[in-house]
Amino acid sequence: MARLGGSEHPSIQQIRLFLLLAEELHFGRAAARAFMAQPTFSRHIKTLERDLGVGLVDRTSRRVALSAAGEAMLERMRAVVGAMQELRREADAQAGSGRIVIGSFEAITSLPPIPAILDELRRRLPRLDVQVLRTGFDATETVSRGDVDAAFLFLPVPNGIRALPLDSGPRCAAMPADDPLAAEGPLALADLADREHIGWSDRIPKVY
Repeated sequence: MARLGGSEHPSIQQIRLFLLLAEELHFGRAAARAFMAQPTFSRHIKTLERDLGVGLVDRTSRRVALSAAGEAMLERMRAVVGAMQELRREADAQAGSGRIVIGSFEAITSLPPIPAILDELRRRLPRLDVQVLRTGFDATETVSRGDVDAAFLFLPVPNGIRALPLDSGPRCAAMPADDPLAAEGPLALADLADREHIGWSDRIPKVY
């Protein structure tokens, strides 16, 4: 195919799309893998050819094949994408080279799955200094004040705190054996709303 006389630098997206086409040798299948309409996919490939100034694909009504130039440049394009991925990994590592302080409601970090989460965080971001700060019932307040970047604690949490549930389990209410509720099935917090609570103080959030 004749040289097209391009001068623009191709984008990494265009190169990725060309690599998909090189694998499939079919515009429809390659476009489907890219979650893209086929005409849009084809325009990207044509733009890549124009920007490089050389035809990469031989198109006929029956088949799609890489041109000689496309074959010659295939490995170089794979190397470009590989280098970009390595650059992304290095940037992510550098971005994770600071410090994060995580609050822990009492010894909650010893309960699964939290140890595995902390291990995975340290594995993914080995340069990140992960510090765990033990807190009490003021765990949500430490988040609001900015004393910690995040915290592991029990739900529910007050409004204004974004929470991601990690695990679930039963809670228990201790009461005298002759209490009418002692023989009941699972209780809701509303069932205990009119009961006195031992250890209640102004420092304990009402949601607990």
